[in-house]
Amino acid sequence: MELKILENMKTVSKRNISALFALLLAGTILTSAKTDSVASLPEVPSIEDFHYTLYVDEYVQDYFEAIESDTFQTSEYVKVYDANSELLVSGERCELDEDQLQLLRQADLLIEQSGTEYYQLNN
Repeated sequence: MELKILENMKTVSKRNISALFALLLAGTILTSAKTDSVASLPEVPSIEDFHYTLYVDEYVQDYFEAIESDTFQTSEYVKVYDANSELLVSGERCELDEDQLQLLRQADLLIEQSGTEYYQLNN
């Protein structure tokens, strides 16, 4: 009788070990499948990332607007002299009439200083 009990215990232990091994194997497979499926999902940006991106875009846009207003909206003041150093044209480039612009195109740039360009006609 004791021998039967011992044999039954050995078969029960073998069954338990086999069941435990099968359970561990199934758990490993399920965990592996889960991490693969999670890794393949596209990353969804968070709300904080979205707000940060908006903040950076607004900052960059303000920066470029400031540069444009400083760089492109400055008035160029010009002075054109003849060969005898007599002043022929003086004023902002955008306000010159056609004759003054013609003289400006014929003149050579001497120097640019403090926002004023100095030209001289050499005839």
